[in-house]
Amino acid sequence: MFFWPILTGQAFLWGDFAERIYPFRQFSTVELSEGRLPLWMPYIFGGIPFLAMIDNGVLYPLNWLLIPFVRDGALSFYLLELQTLAHVFLLGLGAYCFARTVSVSRAGAFLAGVCWMFSGPVVHHVFHPEIIQTLTWLPVVLLFLVKSLDASSLRLAVAAGAAWGMAVLAGHPQIFLYVAYAMGIYYVVSVADRMRSPGGPRAAMRSTGLFLVVLALGLALAAVAFLPAYELAGLSARGATTAEVLEWGTRDFRNLVTFAAPEFFGQMGPATWDYWGPAVEEYGYYWETYVYLGMVPLLLAGAGLTLVRGRLTLFLGLLTSFCLIGILGETTPFPRLLHGLAPGFGMFRAHSRLGLVMGFAVAVLAGVGLDALRASWADQQLRARLRRYLALTTGVASVLGLGAVLAGGALAGWLGGDETGSVLARASLVTHGGRAALLLGLSFALLWGWHRLPGRGGVLTVATLALIVGDLFSAGASFIHVTAGAR
Repeated sequence: MFFWPILTGQAFLWGDFAERIYPFRQFSTVELSEGRLPLWMPYIFGGIPFLAMIDNGVLYPLNWLLIPFVRDGALSFYLLELQTLAHVFLLGLGAYCFARTVSVSRAGAFLAGVCWMFSGPVVHHVFHPEIIQTLTWLPVVLLFLVKSLDASSLRLAVAAGAAWGMAVLAGHPQIFLYVAYAMGIYYVVSVADRMRSPGGPRAAMRSTGLFLVVLALGLALAAVAFLPAYELAGLSARGATTAEVLEWGTRDFRNLVTFAAPEFFGQMGPATWDYWGPAVEEYGYYWETYVYLGMVPLLLAGAGLTLVRGRLTLFLGLLTSFCLIGILGETTPFPRLLHGLAPGFGMFRAHSRLGLVMGFAVAVLAGVGLDALRASWADQQLRARLRRYLALTTGVASVLGLGAVLAGGALAGWLGGDETGSVLARASLVTHGGRAALLLGLSFALLWGWHRLPGRGGVLTVATLALIVGDLFSAGASFIHVTAGAR
C-alpha cells in the first residue's frame, strides 16, 4: 500500500536515486556482469577511483543479486527500485526479529517493524539507497550482539561482526558509524548491569573481549572497501570538516514543532516545493531534518520506558537520548563535545540523520509499551503506573495545547521568524496544528481504551496498528515518488 505507485510502475524514486545512484549502480553492475572489477570510472572529469567510493557498494553482496538481470549492457531502473524497497522490508523484518529476541511479543514486534520501516526518517531517505541498505543491518548487528553478550558466545560474536562488516560494505560511512555507537551503548549498558551481579568483573571482561571481536572482525571483513575509501576521503572536497560543514543539516529549535506537525513549514518534494521554514535556502534541509515518528509510537515508547525497567529499556532510552542530542545539533553545546570526544563524529555533516536510528529505538520501545499495556490488565501495580503516566501525559499535552492557543500570535511570530513567516505560521497553526491535535486526541483515546477495556486486546491492537499506519501514510506517502509522466 505504502509504495504501491512505485511497485506498479505509476511513479518512480527521484532526486539522488535517479541522478546519481542509478547511473553509478548501472555502471558497477554492468562491469561486474562482464567480469571486470570496476576500479575506475572514466566517464566523469578525467576519471574517478570508483571502487574507493564506498557509497557505490561495489563489494556489497546484496548488490551482486542484480548482476544476472543485466540486459543488453543495461540495468533496469525499476529493478533497482525494487531492490531498494526490498531493503525497506528487510529493515522492518530486522526490527521484528530484534524485538522477538529481546522477548517482545509477536504483536509488539510486528508493531515495532511497522513503526520503523514507515517512520518519517526512513521514508524520506528511500531515495538514498546506500543509507537504507546500511541501516538495514542495525537490528541484525544488535540482535547477534545481544545474544553473544548474554550467552558469552564467541560464535554469536562472530555473527555480529559479520553483520557489521555487511553494514560497512553496504556503503554509507555515517550510518555504519551510528551502528557502531549503538553497539557501544549496548555494550556499556550490558557491562554495567553485569558488574552488579556476583562474578561481575569476570563477566565484564568476557563481554569486553567479545565486543572487541565484533569490532575487529567487522572492520577486517570490510577492509577491502573501507581502507580505499578512508584514503580517498582525505582527497575529497568534503574532507575539510569545518564548523560550517558540521552545522549543515542540523535542526533549528523551531523544528521541534515538526515532531507533532511534520508539514508545519511546508514540504520539499517532487510534486510540492513550498517549504518556508528554517534554512529555507538549503537544498535538502527538509528531508535531512525530517524526524516525524508518529503520535502513537511516541506515546507507546513513553509507556514502555515508564512501565518496564531493565537492560533493554535503559539501552533504548540512552540510544534515543544520544540521537536526540545529535539531532538538535549546534543549538545545544552537546554536539561540540561529541565532535571533540566521540571518534568519527566530527567527520560528518547532517547529524539529524540520527533520526533514522532514533526511529528504531522508539519503534522497539513502542512494542515494549504495547506489551506493557497488555500486562497491566493482570498487574495492579503496573496498572496504577499506567494510569499515572496517562494522566501526566494527557495533562501536559492539554496545557501545551491551551498555551499554544492563548499565545497564538507570539508563537506564530517566533515560528515564522519575520512578518511574512508569521502569516504562514498562523495558517499552519490552524491547519497542521489541527491535524496534530486530532491525532493526539485519537492517540490518547486509544491508550485510555487500553487502560479501561481489559480483555479487548485484539480489537485494540488492530486499532493501534491502523492509527499508526494511517498517520505515517498520510505524513510520508506523498513524498517518496514522482507521479507526473511515465518513467
